[in-house]
Amino acid sequence: MSNVLRALRLQGWDVVALVILTAIAFFIRFFSPITPNFIAHPFSGQPISFCVPNTPVDVYGNPGTLCGLSYPFTRGYKDPNGVLSPPNGQVFDEVYFPVDARKDVKGMEKCKPSTVECPYNYFDPEPPLGKEMIAAGEWAYGWFRATFQGAQGDNIDLGFNTFGWRVASGVIGTLCIPLMYLLALRLWPRRLFAIAAATFVCFDGMFFVQSRIGMIDIFPVFFILLSYYLFLVHVQSTTRRGSLWSLVLLGFVLGAGIAAKWIVLAALASIGFFLVAGIAWRWWRARELKLPGDVPLATYLPVLVLAFAIIPAGVYIASWYPF
Repeated sequence: MSNVLRALRLQGWDVVALVILTAIAFFIRFFSPITPNFIAHPFSGQPISFCVPNTPVDVYGNPGTLCGLSYPFTRGYKDPNGVLSPPNGQVFDEVYFPVDARKDVKGMEKCKPSTVECPYNYFDPEPPLGKEMIAAGEWAYGWFRATFQGAQGDNIDLGFNTFGWRVASGVIGTLCIPLMYLLALRLWPRRLFAIAAATFVCFDGMFFVQSRIGMIDIFPVFFILLSYYLFLVHVQSTTRRGSLWSLVLLGFVLGAGIAAKWIVLAALASIGFFLVAGIAWRWWRARELKLPGDVPLATYLPVLVLAFAIIPAGVYIASWYPF
């Protein structure tokens, strides 16, 4: 354990901070809305509530109580054809991504290999990994309902609800908080700075919303944070092995990020720029080509091409394989 902490440049108090920050991030994402009832009703009922009463619980707007990630649920309103929309309580772009995620799984189950006539076909310009991650949450929650609650049906159908399609966002959004701590600690090795950075991200409004909604945006953000962290690990490497392995891992993370959303291409370009610019700057100052981990140029260049071109392209292509 001590060797792992040393390799990550962490101390015991960093582990404590990571555990506390992760627990707080998980709690407020999975159990909100958190209502301090003890303020309004100090001597009656539960002191803290995680549920919202008298809120729509079905497409017809019938009132009930929703708790945690299941809230909010949008009631349906009739369109010109008399069809209620949204049909399943979706909020904002949840009318697209969770529906497409379910169609991905249903299509793989019913139409493998894919055909033009498959009833689950749809058009979406976004790459598939983000929707596949949402689908994993839907399927997992459906499995939970079937296994522990006795629900009957296909797992992906059982998990197709507000809680099921928000689970993956909640998990990944939670993991962004300790990752921000690690990234900040690499930027400036001061524990207070890292705690402040992670805390700001934990309670940032946009981060919070994207961690509680069935959309794909939180996934590329996670991969971007992880990419920059691995980039810093790479440039700060003191051994050849650490330098090369961090570069290879960076390639896989960039590929996964691009497969989630193309905005990660900007992270790939910026990391490539900073890497080359840093090497050029050190050469200009010392007239010596000093690479991370003192890796020889003949070894470094092929791995660099592998990490910034071949691996990301391979991961991106592989993300389409299920279809």
